Amino acid sequence: MPRAPRNRPHAGGRHAPEPHPEPHTVDLVLCGGGLQNALIVAALFAPPGLPDGQPTPRTALLERAAIGGNHTWCCYESDLSPAMSRQLAPLVSRRWDSYEVRFPGYRRRLATPYLMITSARLRRVVRGLLSGRADALVWEQATVARLESGRALLDDGRRVDGHAVIDARGADPPGAECGYQKFYGEEVTLAAPHGLRRPLVMDATVPQQDGFRFMYVLPLSPHRALVEDTSFSDGPDLDVAQRRAGIAAWMQRHGWRPRAVVRSERGVLPMPWRMPAPGAQLDAGVVRGGYGGGWFHPGTGYSLPQAAELAALVATTPLAGLGAAAAAARRDLQRRARVCCLLHPLLFPPPPPRGPGARAGRPAPRPAAARPVLLPAQSAAVPSLPAGRAPQHFRTLLPPAGAHHSPLLQHAPEWRGQGAPARRAAAARAVAAPLAHRGRRHRPGRGAVTAAAEHSARVAVIGSGFGGLAAAIRLQAAGLATTLFEAREQPGGRAYVWRHRGFTFDMGPTVITDPTLLEDLFAVAGANLRDRVELLPVDPFYRLLWPDGDRFDYCADGAALAAQIGRRNPDDRDGYRRFLDYSRRVFATGYEELAATPFLRFWDMVRVAPQLAGLRADRSVYRTVARYIGDERIREALSFHTLLVGGNPFETSAIYTLIHYLERRWGVFYPRGGVNVLVRALVRLFVDLGGRLLLASPVQHATLAGAAGRTVHHLAYSRAGSGHREPFDAVVSNADVHHTYAVLYRGTPAAARRQTRLQRAAWSMSLFVLYFGTDRDYRGQVVHHSVLFGPRYRELLADIFHGARLPEDFSLYLHAPHITDPSLAPPGHGAFYVLAPVPHLGNAALEWDHVAPHYADRILADVERVLPDVRRHIVVRRWMTPLDFRSELNAYQGSAFSLAPTLTQSAWFRTHNRDSRIDRLYLVGAGTHPGAGIPGVINSARATAHLVLEDLAP
Repeated sequence: MPRAPRNRPHAGGRHAPEPHPEPHTVDLVLCGGGLQNALIVAALFAPPGLPDGQPTPRTALLERAAIGGNHTWCCYESDLSPAMSRQLAPLVSRRWDSYEVRFPGYRRRLATPYLMITSARLRRVVRGLLSGRADALVWEQATVARLESGRALLDDGRRVDGHAVIDARGADPPGAECGYQKFYGEEVTLAAPHGLRRPLVMDATVPQQDGFRFMYVLPLSPHRALVEDTSFSDGPDLDVAQRRAGIAAWMQRHGWRPRAVVRSERGVLPMPWRMPAPGAQLDAGVVRGGYGGGWFHPGTGYSLPQAAELAALVATTPLAGLGAAAAAARRDLQRRARVCCLLHPLLFPPPPPRGPGARAGRPAPRPAAARPVLLPAQSAAVPSLPAGRAPQHFRTLLPPAGAHHSPLLQHAPEWRGQGAPARRAAAARAVAAPLAHRGRRHRPGRGAVTAAAEHSARVAVIGSGFGGLAAAIRLQAAGLATTLFEAREQPGGRAYVWRHRGFTFDMGPTVITDPTLLEDLFAVAGANLRDRVELLPVDPFYRLLWPDGDRFDYCADGAALAAQIGRRNPDDRDGYRRFLDYSRRVFATGYEELAATPFLRFWDMVRVAPQLAGLRADRSVYRTVARYIGDERIREALSFHTLLVGGNPFETSAIYTLIHYLERRWGVFYPRGGVNVLVRALVRLFVDLGGRLLLASPVQHATLAGAAGRTVHHLAYSRAGSGHREPFDAVVSNADVHHTYAVLYRGTPAAARRQTRLQRAAWSMSLFVLYFGTDRDYRGQVVHHSVLFGPRYRELLADIFHGARLPEDFSLYLHAPHITDPSLAPPGHGAFYVLAPVPHLGNAALEWDHVAPHYADRILADVERVLPDVRRHIVVRRWMTPLDFRSELNAYQGSAFSLAPTLTQSAWFRTHNRDSRIDRLYLVGAGTHPGAGIPGVINSARATAHLVLEDLAP
């Protein structure tokens, strides 16, 4: 029997209701989570929001897959009004100041800014705007089966009613087509910098074939570019082998030496003879939006300004009149596009008439089966699309010509200088040049990876924590033969699991705050996170408790959180609003811009110094919070997060206030079955890509040797009781950074110098972690995450980070995952762990084997303020001390989070993602940029994998 679909909304971080005949009633229903409806969400919910006095409509967003899909959009800033530019600003991932076009004997640089938007950023913005709002309902993996007047019916039986429905699903515009825009592209890494400073929107100096042909090139980094072979043609057939050869020839002609194909894309788009009829209304309650509604430029497929125009209309028009207003706006768009449509007879031959009596020159509709669709990349690494779903990879190529027998191109040889009349060349340029600024629209996202050519390079990744796994997946997906070493018998590094007598205990990280990072990682390998792992929302995020019984629920509902703060201190309500805005700005710079950017040179730090100075990164987290908040306990509630990445809030840079906005943006999640379920899914992803995983195989030593002018790393490791030795072209170390240099590369002079510097660095605190199972579940008395503050805050943290003894008091973090997922404990039982931050062994060299039993009892006694009489109900228990962090995880001085996240140990000052002295040694994980925590180490993997591909991929 097929299993019913699990469609779970993100509204307010709550669980989705099960399918139910009772409808959900809202004001506005948005069908489709692509560009069009994302812009509508931004227009309705992003600051400054709607005009004063105009209420935000209760809105439901329904998307069949994931919001934003897997695309990239590009547009020209000059095509946007100032209001549109402000609306799009949070979505823009990359901006170039100018672009270039090239024709035979003619080239030009145009000083018009060119913008790029990625799906990942769009998805983050939309989810962030809607998260925690009572007036917003977000359902992903929700398929709309039928639309009626003011009503959306889902295929699982649910129904959403609204005063208006906007249908922005589907790829094909209504109406007939007369020609096609076809492309195949490859994103490549290069052996040397390409030198291209701006997009090359059209290079028509290439040999002409299959219509009017040109190359389109986006410089993504000094060693990385997207190169596409494009043509305007009569027919939809796309010869990928021919296009691939064309790309290779173009790169050879320009002296580019490709190392690896990171991903590919291809597509076929219709170029309509005439604009679709302005039937924006399907009926009284449904408005067609997006490409399927005709909101695009007919000559280029360009749609972003048109989508923004409809979004502005939705934000300024009463819903009752939206259908009529949209129809009028579409008629105006049709009128404005008429001139471009009149050019199409010059580009493409007219289609046959509709039948006897049909007016000459009017196109006949093609059969539905012949309608063009965009084609997914043909790659084993990219999953096939569901039957009947056309991929939405629309993009813009530049207009001017058509098939080889079209009037303008009948004499195409003259473009190659073979003597056709000069007036023909002038006519071709006259059409091409004015339209060369018209913009390219949307392309598949950078997350999609194609099957790359076989490579001879071999890479070793040491350590299978989240950082090592993420790096190994990216490298293997890019075509590098990757071996992943893990010293322990289970993968996951700190994300270990202990199962005993029916209990499942996470022994490491438990808080997931940016699911889009995981989604992108799965997409790199052509998989879908939601097909492998179910992330359960946790609400409240944390419950904070003080010794006198005071309680604060740090919850998903932003309004409820602000109300709690205001009840404690009315002045703090406005202060919190300003702090949230500050945290958002820090997030935009410190997380979205810099988290996955490697800082390899001091100039990289100098370049961002003005931004960091403007955000006062020199201040501590606590001092920054205190500027906005007067209540001491709310200051503690908004500053304790740095402890989750190993930092003292009184010393950690204010950049880490971004954690607050990170949680507000997406929420807090927990994988069903435990964090190790996510680890196992990542392992399966790596193995399915062809990666090699060696468990219980500790690497003992690495030696360097030269071969054919390059460095070879010889790794000595033990496996099944015997020693082995293998050569690798590069090594990515996810091991503790001090262990990497002091043990793995011992004897290497450069490693010795690095080891000495690390020993003088400031290291994070350690942890005492007590795992225990109870014969009571304590449901209703405890939440998933609790923080139990002690009587001291500043003084206790000073003792933990700098003291030479174990403090008498403590603050505790209590994890009760069975509250969210009961499968982690036997029925009626509870699975817990409680951790106490303690000094690392370099500060307090305690005899933990003797200290631990008494310390565990003291902790349990304190926990009884949350779990009454818990010591009598414990049936299973185990602990982990700083000694275990040192012996089991090779953590220097038993530090739980590697280097402390102070300002002078961040970005360029932190251990670099690529070692500057040991050739082809790279680092990933908590000890390198950007730092600890699951988002930090996965971002470090993005930065490090990018460097490996630049250096190593052929």
